[in-house]
Amino acid sequence: MKDLAKRNGHRYIISITGGKAISKEGFDQGLEQAFVVTFKNKSDRNYFVGKPYTEGMDPAHEATVKIVVPSLAADSTGKPTGLFVFDYDDGTTH
Repeated sequence: MKDLAKRNGHRYIISITGGKAISKEGFDQGLEQAFVVTFKNKSDRNYFVGKPYTEGMDPAHEATVKIVVPSLAADSTGKPTGLFVFDYDDGTTH
């Protein structure tokens, strides 16, 4: 994704790290993998995510969403429940 995601012809994702859950504490709520995607600024994050921040979503991210989301557990309204997204600002973004 880091190499595929481009904005104005340039890569804009600083890093993507991730891995499988290994904790035996039982606080994972059944989630098995985690990924941290780091952006240079909030504008780049907004472009990657799309709605509710912007109308358009990065096409590479949109293609991935179309593949991944149908395989996730969902509630009775169709909203994915097998996914947890938490955006945060570590104070280094602009």
